[in-house]
Amino acid sequence: MRCYVRNQTNKFNVEKVEMSFQRMKNAYSTIIKCQDIIVTAENEMDIYTKTCKTLVDEGPYKLAWIGSIGNDSEKKVTPVAEAGLNKGYLSSININWGDNIYSRGPVGTAIRECKEQLISNVMTDINFLPWREKAKEYGYKSVIAIPIESNGDVIGILAVYGEREDSFESEEVELFYRLTKNIAHGIYILRLKKEKEEAQKARNESLLKTIDAFGLAIEKRDPYTAGHQKRVETLAVAIAKKIKLSKDCIEGLRLGALIHDIGKIYVPGEILNRPGKITKPEFDLIKLHSEIGEDIISGIDFPWDIKKMISQHHERLDGSGYPNGLTGKDIIIEAKIIGVSDVVEAINSHRPYRPALGIKIALDEIKLGRGKLYDPEVVDSCVELFESENFQWESL
Repeated sequence: MRCYVRNQTNKFNVEKVEMSFQRMKNAYSTIIKCQDIIVTAENEMDIYTKTCKTLVDEGPYKLAWIGSIGNDSEKKVTPVAEAGLNKGYLSSININWGDNIYSRGPVGTAIRECKEQLISNVMTDINFLPWREKAKEYGYKSVIAIPIESNGDVIGILAVYGEREDSFESEEVELFYRLTKNIAHGIYILRLKKEKEEAQKARNESLLKTIDAFGLAIEKRDPYTAGHQKRVETLAVAIAKKIKLSKDCIEGLRLGALIHDIGKIYVPGEILNRPGKITKPEFDLIKLHSEIGEDIISGIDFPWDIKKMISQHHERLDGSGYPNGLTGKDIIIEAKIIGVSDVVEAINSHRPYRPALGIKIALDEIKLGRGKLYDPEVVDSCVELFESENFQWESL
């Protein structure tokens, strides 16, 4: 008889160990999936909702929710995400972290003490009394609450419920602790990224005002140059989109094109606007506008290489351009796009020293220089815009 009892006991112990092993294996796998969510999340709500859903869908848990914490006067805990088979529990209960009967449970205590709280049996724990009947109705028998802490401050709370007593083993408590640490770090990175994006946006807006100021100065002195730059910008952006440059690259190109001729502000107006043929010394003076333009903006810290766009837009693939005689591989793509757009717009438009020659002659010019003077892909895209897609300049 004793042998039989011993065998039954051993069998029970083995099964218990195996169940514990399988549970921990499942818990590890679930937490790892949650870590992947944190790394790839695009915003805070992504972290909250997907983490809760994964804990319930993949793990051995009945309910998971994340709450935000009110200010010191309210001390209210507001669920921001939840997942579970029996939704509705959270909307029927009161939870806070103040000094009252509704703050002495695992969630309120975890927030106040900034330490994880585990209740192995909600039916017998005195601190869970206010929520006991509802927990029984929904089938929750154990709960763990872990503060989400960042730089010493509790910024949220994660609560997970089990459907049996003693649902959470010591190893799981450690796993959840590490999970909340990673959630906090993920939120910190997202907020930092958002702050940087907002700072960059403000900086870009400031740069736009600077660009507008440059454009206004040019327009007042030389309306031909001002209108030319705006039309070059429109065509350059259309070409860039067609050859699938990145959104950020296109934004820099747009600004570079808008001031690519800013150096002409130092060229005497009587040369720029005088009817008749320009002499060689006069043309040599005009050619300096690329270098002068680069010098003008040298003190501005653009997040794009605007200086090279300005200095290189008259460079050509075969090295015949100016000011430095660069060849194809040394010319940035933005300058190549501005260069083609510049040629097309200039030939197509009226100038004080000649009438407009028209778009056909302009396209014939870049076709003739394709691969020798101008980037083939840029030329092909530009030609296709006009010949197949009916590109039109905006009324400027």
